[in-house]
Amino acid sequence: MRFLLPLLVVALVALPLASAQTIVRPPSGAWHDLYFVSGRVVDAQGLPAVNQKAVISFDVAGATVKPLTTTITCAGDFTATFPIRDVRRGGTVTLEIDGQRITQKVDTHLRRTDFEVELGRRVDNQCSQIFDVWHARFTVTGRVIESVAGHDVNGTRYFARPLPQRLMGVVILFPDGVNRPAPEPIVTNEYGDYKYSFTFHDNFTIAKVVITIADKKYESFIDNRTRIAVANFDLGDPSLDRSAIPMPGAALAGLALALAVGLGGRRARRD
Repeated sequence: MRFLLPLLVVALVALPLASAQTIVRPPSGAWHDLYFVSGRVVDAQGLPAVNQKAVISFDVAGATVKPLTTTITCAGDFTATFPIRDVRRGGTVTLEIDGQRITQKVDTHLRRTDFEVELGRRVDNQCSQIFDVWHARFTVTGRVIESVAGHDVNGTRYFARPLPQRLMGVVILFPDGVNRPAPEPIVTNEYGDYKYSFTFHDNFTIAKVVITIADKKYESFIDNRTRIAVANFDLGDPSLDRSAIPMPGAALAGLALALAVGLGGRRARRD
């Protein structure tokens, strides 16, 4: 079943920057029960690959996930949500579009994967409201979570949780030395997600984006093709070692070994 990723989208249409805000209805389901996939697809000209079909599929240990077909929007974006509760054993998520097949590892901590894809051909479908401002537009998106020592939800242990209602700052740095901040704070939604789009009067090709939250900072030059930056933040305890998180299979194996030793070398039964 396909859901819309909850987003806070702000379009800035003037300098000084004015804004118009739209809040997209969030999906149904708890953060721990869902896995998010989103991305941006452009064609060989660096323009949105409008109306192209993309297939998203998973290979996750212990879970059966049906592939989903999604359509690229006028902004070149797509989002999809999958009902996958336990991803602790890892796996992969694959995006197939226009003959390309891109695979990434499932993020067991963030519970979100983002793709940026450039097709090898031109796409003729157009949406004038986006194409007219595409080269004057830029988007930042991502997720904010907090690493925790571990907490149980419905019998499954998790080591991260989303941080909703967190204020973020975004500044665009242009070569002329002028810094243009967002005119209002960006706020994460109930899933810790955010998405913010700037539209300026003039086209631009060289600029830098700085995103800050708490004491964390992300800096990157704007990708002139996809015109999007993905910045994820973990505001939890940096001393927490994710590699020490017990995987279900490893935990069972450890228990079996302990029982075997405790029973004088007798083989422990694994259910």
